[in-house]
Amino acid sequence: MSESSKQYSTHNTQDPKHIRGGEKKVMKKSLSAILAASMAFSMFASAAFAADPALDTEGKFQAMKEAGIFQGYPDGKSHLEANMTRAEFAKALAALLGLEDDAAAAKVYSDVAANHWAIGEIGALTAEEIMNGTGAGKFGPKVNVSIEQLAKIVVGAMGLEPKEDAEVEGKTSVWATGYVAAAVEAGLIAKSADYTVLANRGDLVDASYTVFEQGQVSVKEVKVIDEKNIEVVFTDGKSVKKTLDTALVEGAETTVSVEYEGKKYDVKVTLKALAAEIAATGAQKFEVKFNRAVDPAKAKVEVKKNGTEVKTDSVKFSEDKTSATVVLSSKFFAGDYEVTVSGLTTDPIKSTIKAENEKIAKVEFLSDKLAVNDTLDTAIVSYKVTNQYEEDITQTTSGINWTASTGTGTATASNGAVRVTLSGGAKFQIGQTVIVSGVHSSSNAYVSGTLTVGQVAMVDTVEIKGLYSADKKELSTASNFGEYYILVSAKDQYGNAVNAKKFNDDTVVMASNQAIFQTGAAVDGVGPEGKDIGIPLVNGLGISLDGTNTVTIVSKINVKTVKIDVPVKKAAGLDTFELRSPAQAVSVGQTVDIPFAAADQYGTAIEKFNDLNTKVTFNPPAKVTLVQDYKTGKGVVKFDTTGLQVGSYTILAITNTGKTSQVNIDVKAAATPATISGTKDIALNFVKGAEQTVKEGNFVIKDQHGRDFTTDANFFDTYAIKLTAVDGAFDKVVVPNPSTYVADDSALLFKASATQAGVERVRAEIVTKDTGVALSGSAYEFNINVLDKADVSEYVVGDLGKLYVATSHDKAVDVSGKKADGSKIILPSNMITIVPSGKLSLASGKLSANGAVIGANADDAITEETANFSVIVDAADKPVRVEKTVTISDVAPKIESISAASVTGGVQVDGNLLTGTVSADKLFAALTFKDQYGVDLTGADSAVRFTVTNQTGTVTVGGTGNGTLASGIEITASAGSTFNLTVDSVATGKSAEFKVVAN
Repeated sequence: MSESSKQYSTHNTQDPKHIRGGEKKVMKKSLSAILAASMAFSMFASAAFAADPALDTEGKFQAMKEAGIFQGYPDGKSHLEANMTRAEFAKALAALLGLEDDAAAAKVYSDVAANHWAIGEIGALTAEEIMNGTGAGKFGPKVNVSIEQLAKIVVGAMGLEPKEDAEVEGKTSVWATGYVAAAVEAGLIAKSADYTVLANRGDLVDASYTVFEQGQVSVKEVKVIDEKNIEVVFTDGKSVKKTLDTALVEGAETTVSVEYEGKKYDVKVTLKALAAEIAATGAQKFEVKFNRAVDPAKAKVEVKKNGTEVKTDSVKFSEDKTSATVVLSSKFFAGDYEVTVSGLTTDPIKSTIKAENEKIAKVEFLSDKLAVNDTLDTAIVSYKVTNQYEEDITQTTSGINWTASTGTGTATASNGAVRVTLSGGAKFQIGQTVIVSGVHSSSNAYVSGTLTVGQVAMVDTVEIKGLYSADKKELSTASNFGEYYILVSAKDQYGNAVNAKKFNDDTVVMASNQAIFQTGAAVDGVGPEGKDIGIPLVNGLGISLDGTNTVTIVSKINVKTVKIDVPVKKAAGLDTFELRSPAQAVSVGQTVDIPFAAADQYGTAIEKFNDLNTKVTFNPPAKVTLVQDYKTGKGVVKFDTTGLQVGSYTILAITNTGKTSQVNIDVKAAATPATISGTKDIALNFVKGAEQTVKEGNFVIKDQHGRDFTTDANFFDTYAIKLTAVDGAFDKVVVPNPSTYVADDSALLFKASATQAGVERVRAEIVTKDTGVALSGSAYEFNINVLDKADVSEYVVGDLGKLYVATSHDKAVDVSGKKADGSKIILPSNMITIVPSGKLSLASGKLSANGAVIGANADDAITEETANFSVIVDAADKPVRVEKTVTISDVAPKIESISAASVTGGVQVDGNLLTGTVSADKLFAALTFKDQYGVDLTGADSAVRFTVTNQTGTVTVGGTGNGTLASGIEITASAGSTFNLTVDSVATGKSAEFKVVAN
């Protein structure tokens, strides 16, 4: 469209054609694109010209002049009062938008000479259709511009829209009112009594500066991520992250330079001291928000209530490592929880959460419809219960009393759905209204709704959650398809969740290739939390076909369809088996593990014994075998060197695919004890008069090959450990008989001198019992520090946990000291006095709550209360008093945890792996039961059940039978047989599972 010279006349009140046509295209440009273009020129502006609302028009002109947008007149003045020509407008606008000169595009105008001072800018604006000619092939470079025409063009350039039906105080042309209103509102032009008059250079400066402001980029915020990383956020919403060469120092302001879009910015940053805000975010979880990123590997979060540790299930850090969500093992009880975050700072970060008991915040219906069943005598509606943290607690909430307005109906709830059932042959009518109400008995939370009986409920929507198997194995042609389920959730047309029976009735499930696998009827209670509907896979036609099988689910009510592609890989098989050298030396008379790396044809690692067994053979077969690690299920290659001579042996492995691998192993002389390399579990700091028992297990012994050497009974048949004072006399530390050897099952009492402080250097060495001669090079020396009271910097009293109100649960109070470096100091008993108070007492030096009555009387509902005791330490200058709080409970002891430990002549225990000659009595003897107070329980055989599952080999369960009390069951198993033993507490439901291997 062309522009006529009249259209820029002061008196013209018509909508110029160029505004309706060509320049309207500018309106379609996004604001972000315009501003992005305008930022291009801002790179040349000094940071001193950042937006300043206090600038007057002259100040704005000078800022943009320095930025290269405006030029002054030859006399050096701005002449803001002068009228503005179209050429001047084009010059400034092109610079403002960062457009490149395009003189060729201006050749269409006969009145723009080839050497015109603004030809490049005029052409650039023409090419972008921001400004066009005035008609008849002319641009009108000397024609002046009115304020409303200025408003129209700048509004378009900014990507704004005219304000429809706007009213403006001041004279405007009809076509210009909306543009003027938009420009005034955006601050592009000032209010005026007449917008039809000619604009001057000052009007252009004011309008341009608004665009110029938005084009400027400056630093908005500086974030300190951690000691060596910062993030600088700019006003355009983008940011730059920078890793520093030198770590920031807490409290010290540091200037850092960053580059962005070709400019350099100097920012000042200060690393604040690490701090954290801690708040409860759920019924059993809280969030720790740090003021900067931390190292999760170093962080340790501990929670206590009334001085007693509260167990946590998980601590999960956010991706940016600035926060952690801590989930407790149980829900909050009202009161203060002390949270300590250590490992990140010199002094731990401590905070207190004022927790409250979980409470119901809201009960709500999820639909205004009652979904009726096929026989019209039952209708359901789903409901939801949320707590004060907006967590869904529907499934764990009981005690809501439901009523329905139907005279012969009863309302009950199950699994988040209220079921209204009519009796006596009564039927619901479609469209009938029923008032359903629910009141929670303890919280009085209330919900009521007038619900309309809708059509018979049918499955309306189905969501596929994915393929699931309990062991998370990849599906292959060798898989047991019955272990895999397609997890789905389904709802009826009213939004109510349906069960598997309803799902089966109302949907059609089809597998595209039944030769790969088929599908069975859906069942409830599947998935990682046992809450989903699962469609089981069924073995196909028996031809082990691999490929992708598409399972389609169709809702009968509306033919809505969902699909899932289930890939089935060709079963992997052992392809490569690479033997590797043992990490430590191998000697005669031992059985060692030979490391290996095995993979299938897809390159996937194979570790499980069942996936390796019979698929690889070894040479020599009598000495090398593949056995199962029953703790992990992995295969382990064992090399038995019994009877071999010292020398080099080649071990060969051959897979069923014909691939071989070999390793050469040097078998060295049989292991003998060679040296004592250190101590373990010996406190090396004593206050005068303190004592400690030292046993042979407190010394680390190495053999001649540098490996750990076990100090068992065989060792002490030949050897002993002798302790002597390096200076010839035990004076700082007293040993009853310095010439006594530390022998099998014996102990020595180290007792610090009551009078002499200092360092006692002790030599431990291996000697032969027959001769008493020390093995050359076996000696190890260590220092025992005997300290004065003044050397103790802190006194520590260990936490006791809960105390039960009986002597069987009296607990010793652990009191120790600390040196300035944090190492433990043993104190003599005569320094320590325990002062109980309230319902606590001392019994044989232990803290006791025996006979205490909790609450007002023994029959009330109160089961716990706290009590205080003090530990007074006879310190160097004055007594030190440490106050402690302990929880007393009258809840009878019951099994809280079940574990196992080796017993002499019985079953050997390695974690949850039990091996030995199997019988129920021996298995029970290996078990340890602890109650909720952390105390061992005895005579628990009448309180636990044994259940035997997953048998291999010959396993017989007799007596009272499987799953009965341990006291009546009988178990026998032949050598090599295995089974899983599940132990369940009758009283508490606590359980543990063990793998048992008979030998």
